[in-house]
Amino acid sequence: MNNEDSLLMPAALFNKGVAIFGNANNFHNWLKKPFYNSKETPMEWIIKSGGIELLIEELDRLAQGYPV
Repeated sequence: MNNEDSLLMPAALFNKGVAIFGNANNFHNWLKKPFYNSKETPMEWIIKSGGIELLIEELDRLAQGYPV
């Protein structure tokens, strides 16, 4: 991934989250809730290396009906 791609990742995460949850407020609420069977929240992953990419993958799983 180049530098330009990494700058666009937060926007991609936000757009996918809003598309799945219907609005920014619902997406923000999801970011604050712990993952299924975990104490970690999606919000904690945003600042981790590769975290945004992992969250996008989690949103894809959620859209397919898997619990995350």
